[in-house]
Amino acid sequence: KLYTFRAGVECSSLATGQPKWSHPSPGGTLDRPAVHPDGVVLSGAHLASVTAPGRSEVFPSVKLTAPAGVRGHTAYAGLRGSNGANMLVGRQLGLGQQLWVRDLPAEVAATPVATARAVYVVASRVLYRLDPKTAATCWKKTLPLGEGEVVDELTQSGDELWVSGAGFVARVRNETPLAKDDLGAPPAELTPPPPAPSSFPPAGVFGGR
Repeated sequence: KLYTFRAGVECSSLATGQPKWSHPSPGGTLDRPAVHPDGVVLSGAHLASVTAPGRSEVFPSVKLTAPAGVRGHTAYAGLRGSNGANMLVGRQLGLGQQLWVRDLPAEVAATPVATARAVYVVASRVLYRLDPKTAATCWKKTLPLGEGEVVDELTQSGDELWVSGAGFVARVRNETPLAKDDLGAPPAELTPPPPAPSSFPPAGVFGGR
């Protein structure tokens, strides 16, 4: 299957390019659609999971603070409740089943990263590793952000996490590989990345103050 995203999502045959079905955006600006085994998750003004026409889940009461992260059939989304509370929600796709809700002290501003044994999420200056089944805290680490620095992207590359924002990028190293780290050992250190190529302006050093 080939998915293309414009005003919503279109599913086409990868072999022929012929369209199979389409689904409108859940509202607002469509940001970082994520593919799961049976379809896609759309993060707009609301959250939607689409597998085919007539087989979609839309959660109109959910206000997203960042695009959802997906692993397998589970989506992890940062939300803000009607009372202003910030939280992370784990939801089983296709079953309409909410696995858990985890309250957080600040909004989730970057897409969560999920591995086989962990969910990583940043709320304000704190990086959390959570148990994907229960949302219990395995560890948390306060990031040494400078004044005005905000993490707006959290990504995984191999066995490392990268955190970045306007003017900085840094590597967060676990003592053991992410997907095999059963005990959830805290990050050993925050390591600045190698120097940027000369064709790019130098990036700020994260945690180097």
